[in-house]
Amino acid sequence: MDTNSIITKGESESVIVVNDDVNGPPVIQKFFSKLNINIEKNRWTCCCNICSLSVTDTYKTTSNFLKHIKTKHRLAFDEWKDSTNNKRQQLLTNSLIRNLIINMSLPLSIVDNESFMNFMLDVDPKYKMINRRDITRSFLPIMYKKCIKKLQDICNRSKYVSLTLDIWSDRRMRSYFGITLHTIIDDQYKTYVLSFERLKGKHSGDKLAAEFDRVIQMYNLKDKLVRIVTDNASNNQAAFDNLILPGFEEYFNDIDDDQSERETSDEDSDNNELYENSQLQAEEVDDDIYGTTLNAPPEQEFLRLPCFSHCLQLVVNDGIKAAGGALSSLKKVADLAKLAHTSTSFAERLEEQKYSIPLANRTRWNSQFQTVKKVISIPSFILNSILTDLKKNNLILNTKDRKILEDFVSLFELFNEATVLTQGEFYATVSLVAPTILGILFDLEREHASSNLSLVSVCEALLSSLKARFSGLLRHFEIDVPFAFYSMSERFSDPIFLIAPLLDARFKLLWLDNLQFAIKLRVIEKIYSTFVRFFSKLNFSVSQPEGADESNVAEQDITDMMTKHVDPTTKRKCLFPYLNDTKKISFDDKSKVLQKTDAITDNHADSLNIPSIDLVDHAESVNLSKEFLSTEPTEASSAITTENKTKLKYNLLCCMSDTRYIPEKQSHLKSTSDKRNCQLGWFTKYNWLSYCKSSEKVYCFYCRTAYQNKYHPQANKMADCSFTVCGFDYWKNGLAKFEKHESSQCHADCIYLVKQQQQQPVAAQIIQAIKFLLRQGLALRGHAEIEGNLIQFIICDETTDSTGSEQMCFTIRSVDDQFIVQEDVIGLYQLNSQHAEHITQVILDILIRCDLDIKFCRDQGYDGAATMSGHLSGVSARIKNLNPKAYFVHCNAHSLDLALQDLTCESPSVASALNITKDIVNFMKKSPKRLHFLDSLTELKKYSKLKPLCPTRWTVRAASMNSLIINYDLVETSLNEIISEGGPPSIMANGYFEQLYRFSTYFGLKLGHLIFSPTEEISCSLQRIENCLQDVLCAIKTLIGYLQRIKCIEYFKTFYELVLKEAELLTEEPELPRVRKPPQRFADTIRAPVVYQNVFDMYQKQYFNVIDKVLIGLDLRFQQSVFPLLCKVEKFILAAANGTQEEADNLNIRNIAEFLTDDIDILRLQRGINMIPDYFSVINLENNFGIKKITKIQTICDLLNVQSVGKSMFCEYTTLIRLYLTVPVTTATAERSFSTMHRVKTYLRSSMTQQRLNHVIIPHIHKERLDELDLNSICSTFISRNQSRKCFFGCI
Repeated sequence: MDTNSIITKGESESVIVVNDDVNGPPVIQKFFSKLNINIEKNRWTCCCNICSLSVTDTYKTTSNFLKHIKTKHRLAFDEWKDSTNNKRQQLLTNSLIRNLIINMSLPLSIVDNESFMNFMLDVDPKYKMINRRDITRSFLPIMYKKCIKKLQDICNRSKYVSLTLDIWSDRRMRSYFGITLHTIIDDQYKTYVLSFERLKGKHSGDKLAAEFDRVIQMYNLKDKLVRIVTDNASNNQAAFDNLILPGFEEYFNDIDDDQSERETSDEDSDNNELYENSQLQAEEVDDDIYGTTLNAPPEQEFLRLPCFSHCLQLVVNDGIKAAGGALSSLKKVADLAKLAHTSTSFAERLEEQKYSIPLANRTRWNSQFQTVKKVISIPSFILNSILTDLKKNNLILNTKDRKILEDFVSLFELFNEATVLTQGEFYATVSLVAPTILGILFDLEREHASSNLSLVSVCEALLSSLKARFSGLLRHFEIDVPFAFYSMSERFSDPIFLIAPLLDARFKLLWLDNLQFAIKLRVIEKIYSTFVRFFSKLNFSVSQPEGADESNVAEQDITDMMTKHVDPTTKRKCLFPYLNDTKKISFDDKSKVLQKTDAITDNHADSLNIPSIDLVDHAESVNLSKEFLSTEPTEASSAITTENKTKLKYNLLCCMSDTRYIPEKQSHLKSTSDKRNCQLGWFTKYNWLSYCKSSEKVYCFYCRTAYQNKYHPQANKMADCSFTVCGFDYWKNGLAKFEKHESSQCHADCIYLVKQQQQQPVAAQIIQAIKFLLRQGLALRGHAEIEGNLIQFIICDETTDSTGSEQMCFTIRSVDDQFIVQEDVIGLYQLNSQHAEHITQVILDILIRCDLDIKFCRDQGYDGAATMSGHLSGVSARIKNLNPKAYFVHCNAHSLDLALQDLTCESPSVASALNITKDIVNFMKKSPKRLHFLDSLTELKKYSKLKPLCPTRWTVRAASMNSLIINYDLVETSLNEIISEGGPPSIMANGYFEQLYRFSTYFGLKLGHLIFSPTEEISCSLQRIENCLQDVLCAIKTLIGYLQRIKCIEYFKTFYELVLKEAELLTEEPELPRVRKPPQRFADTIRAPVVYQNVFDMYQKQYFNVIDKVLIGLDLRFQQSVFPLLCKVEKFILAAANGTQEEADNLNIRNIAEFLTDDIDILRLQRGINMIPDYFSVINLENNFGIKKITKIQTICDLLNVQSVGKSMFCEYTTLIRLYLTVPVTTATAERSFSTMHRVKTYLRSSMTQQRLNHVIIPHIHKERLDELDLNSICSTFISRNQSRKCFFGCI
């Protein structure tokens, strides 16, 4: 310690500062630094490397240091401990977080999932599961810091970078500011996200500039920036939310937007520009954020460039605004597209003719364009015939409509192609800008000159907007454009847009062919001079001599760079027609343009007396351009010929061993003819090298073993067989070859394959992983087993999936010997028609495939649609004709929902409350700025999040109404703030505020919440699988009793006074509406309005009317034809269990004879009835149940399950109970399967086949049966079917 210690100046000599590299205890070496030792006090102090706190302890004692790390940095201590004790634990934990949580975006709660815990135990029984808190507070922050450090290293390695900036919002409308880096590292194009920070409040330029400067300083990018690409406006949402083709507005009325794909605005949707100006002109973000290139040359170079795709869509938007002449035709297309995804008949007829109409996306204008294009591609005679048969004559496209639509497609075709091409992520798109703009411009001019164009105004609007928004670029081509009409248009004058196509060998100078020859020569001259200036700027500083002619370009050079002229009329509706006749350009062809560019540069260097250019740096820059702008074609690997193969020898130990052979001494390695030999140290550095004595060459042990055992992944198409077959002995280039082979994918695959032959549990782990993913609804295959039961009930329901296909869920309800009710989803089946006959045939086909007989079906449950419940030709009637015992039961949860829907239709006060709730919640949630303002009010009052209305369930809307009631004053304050800011949203906010300020609105909300709250609880209770009719009737009677109890003047007085008191500070005083008499001419037909004496009477009338409507709806909806019979069966079962004289009438079997036919031996049932009460009395006394009277069917089931002899003695009575319990009350199980389907068959997995869909959904629904599968037997069966599987997985 003496050599590493120094005496601190100004202190006692007893205080010693020990250097950080001292050999202290392990805990100090790992977590602490700056060790201070006070020998006089026998103390030492260290500074924690994690939190920078000082920790003191007795000298040569580490208890306080260990305690600090354990309590303050538990995760770091566990990592350190695990690193010395359990490497496997640390490896699995890091892999779990990195691969599952980060890469696969699975939720953090996965570590608390019991199935996942079991899965990890199967992977490693010794693994200790981490908790969610450690991941959030320790693992993720540590990984984040490591990631930031790696990004900083990447930025330090980068010589030049470009950045893209944008703002997004998530589904909860929270705004985020993203900064992405684009650079070239090791001759490869790389893209990294540097920052993705939350933005709160107003997105001002100062706030964006502060975040931008923070990122620039963090990654030290100030002197490396080449270009910054941003959007064009401070208000993207206002610009692009309205980018909808005319006539498609109603198409999107019932379609919810995916907020995750929509961009938010810096000023939200408060864009006065849209409100005040007919011309859409976006404002810029403050340029002070980004700045301008210093000392810019005459052709202005800008550090900040506008997003080309955004500008292109602004041009499209200007054209769409002028498309009023196509409104009626586009409206028909929108209606046809909507019909194709709402009418199964129309979709089926189109499918028969092998046509379809795609689903349009609200936020993608080109998806609407593709819909138009698809519709007009359908022959008119086919489309008109289908529409005539379906009686949709109003949607038939006449000749004029088709002409307008064809012209519309023709005008926007190239815009669509350009939108797709310029949104590439993994290749450079800057070279497409100038050729794209010229191609579109010349195409629009040809269209405008055409004599038969019907949409002249649209073409003129597109031309005008294109020239205005890209005036800076078009001015290079001497095209007349307006000057500085849009502030961002001048940024397209940046010369980078001229140089980029030159470096892209696809274009060279072909994209200039449509220009006049003289103009073309001047443009080429400008391109070359600009290229030379750019080149000299990147490689050296140039002091240009006076009089130097920078534009002196030899005519012969221009001629050499020119290619064969292409007729400008060639295939007009292609963005780059001059590329169509060109075959795929080889790498050599692509390099020619760069070689000629070198020549041009050299000529310019000579003419300008520029010092000699470093060819190495020049080649590097050319290679960077070549790597960035082109893709090197992959050459076909030559097959290994017989003469190039060396016969493998197995007569020596080096060839016969199961491990790699390493010579013991350097002397064992012989030299080659060039007096070089293999080095013994290579075998240590490369743990795959193996030496062969017979050939005196080295091989890759893993690749050679895989080749010999015939499971090499590229056995027939190896590009290099040196390390596999022939052997390697070119020692001069050895290290480079070793590195290349080690980094190859084929080598990694061979290592994996060889190691798998020695590991048995690989296949089992794969099957276990599949099992877990199936339980989570993320799997690809599944297994389901259908058990037959004697007494069964059919449940069916329908919905549409993400592709618009009609899916029917088929469910079997059955009761086993223990009276346990089971509802098993058999699968989802796609319906080709919604006719009752077709659905009936599908149901019968399913029963046959499942080996179930229709005669065992005792009930059937559907929704109330006429196709299913029709008593003459509906599905229920057709099934009942085949089996008279298959009684139809309407879903009771659906009946309750319909009763409330009837209330909304007939009660204006409740309907108004629901509408205002929906409108205000959507209005506030649509904007991050409005939500943030609500969040800022939490300091004044507890804030409960606004909840949207459920779109499908009328019984679960109380929570949404209650959230508005709780936040009533906060919402009013927010609306006042929006009104004060002005703009289009202020108009809507003013209307909403006026409605909220009325007492009638608050009264309607409170009344609606009073009615909807109990119905929500009733609806949830009705959806239990084990419910029977007795439970349903009990729940409905409870609801009716509640409504009758509150239907009294005393309860209303209390309710009204409470509402009046709460609304005192929230709304205006209640007042009577002005009485308006009907016009005299309608006096005899319109009933005179009711005149109230005071507001109390008016609201009392509304209150009682609402309750009466609910009671009438419940009485109407719960009167099913099968209910009286089922009630008699219930009374018979209870009377037989009690055996009292007063229930003698209920014991009359004739009352339920219809229900018993062909299922129960009536004589045997009558004999057993007399003994049932005595048997129950014995069971009750022996088990001390204390039952005085049986009132529940479940009680009878529990008594019969006590001893099995009871079910044997009273088998007919037991069968009767099972028949009764088979009758369902809801179709909730089928509807829950639809939720599973929407989680599995998403928009991104819409191409999933029907078989695959069922293979995934069935195991996900039946998780308990999935857990019972024998994975070992599945693995054995899977592996034994294929020899390659045996080689890959080994034996189980």
